[in-house]
Amino acid sequence: MDPNQNIETIDSIDKLRKLDYNNEYRLMIENVALFNFNFLPFNISHLTVRSCNILNIFGVQNIKNLVYIDISNNPIYSIQDLQSHHQLEVLNISNTFVVNVAVLNHLRSLKEFKSENCYIIDQQPLIRHENYNIHWICHQQSPTLNILQILNPTLSETQHIGFPGNN
Repeated sequence: MDPNQNIETIDSIDKLRKLDYNNEYRLMIENVALFNFNFLPFNISHLTVRSCNILNIFGVQNIKNLVYIDISNNPIYSIQDLQSHHQLEVLNISNTFVVNVAVLNHLRSLKEFKSENCYIIDQQPLIRHENYNIHWICHQQSPTLNILQILNPTLSETQHIGFPGNN
């Protein structure tokens, strides 16, 4: 299934309010000042957020069926509310400022984690994660990369870019 198909692009709050909460969506949210995610539909499988002023992602715990989240290039200060998304497979937080990533300990289905040029204050949970088959994508400028390679050499650095299944 191609994540680029059937994407509903949202560029205003009015468009969000018109969505049918009974349908499953792949949402692309652009140029919307998001302060929390409480007003999103409850059934979203893929969520991409671009050029938004995100203070936090509070409310994302109410969304069902999330398997793909790309919140890169936005000012994000916490991803703690992702901890209930045990089925999440792909998480991209590149080019963001993240206070901690302790939530990764809860994401047992995670297969790909991108944190290129990402400033992460507490990276310890990355080292303790039990799923060593994750494609860790970290840029040299990201403070997570060196400590990952030193303390857990089984974690691999890869240049895999894009959605799962695309090479």
